[in-house]
Amino acid sequence: MEKKNHYFVRVAVVLSGMAVIVFVASAMGVAVGLYVAGFDSTSGAGNELPIVLNADTAASGKSLCMATGLIDTDDNVEGLFVLDRLSGNLQCWVMNSQTGGIAGIYTARPADDMGLEKGGDVDYVMTTGRMNFQRAGRVGNLIPAGCVCYVGDGNSGNVVGYSLKFNRQAALRGEGQTGQMAVVCKGFARDTTMQRDQ
Repeated sequence: MEKKNHYFVRVAVVLSGMAVIVFVASAMGVAVGLYVAGFDSTSGAGNELPIVLNADTAASGKSLCMATGLIDTDDNVEGLFVLDRLSGNLQCWVMNSQTGGIAGIYTARPADDMGLEKGGDVDYVMTTGRMNFQRAGRVGNLIPAGCVCYVGDGNSGNVVGYSLKFNRQAALRGEGQTGQMAVVCKGFARDTTMQRDQ
């Protein structure tokens, strides 16, 4: 009987010790979390840390590829890049932050820019990436987009990147815009050589 009691006492001591360890670890976790979040315990106020979430997205179906990309970095205006797999046409619909409608439509022909055969078998993929073209400079009211749209063909291994210049002032006036996207890079995915288009 005495051995059983010693056993239960040992188990209780071990469990108590584990509870203390869990409590201390939890308290430390809360303290670290509050510190990282900018909580100032002396004044009771939190130091606001800016949390910036930037998310572009891409989706693909049997006949269409779509991706979003940042066009106007100052006004946080997005564009929707739409690639029609059947026709090979790429469009960018730039949204108007004033009206919620479409402020501009820009186009490109990836099949032509990659040198693919007309009517040939293609396996398109598409995504966007952020890019700061501010060093390239603005031309008048035209501002460079804050992204590049990359289109690749899985069968040939060819890849091409597009961007555009957008007139913010025309968009603010509600004027529609159209134009061609510019090739900013192209290359072959099965090779390490990329070319910059002039």
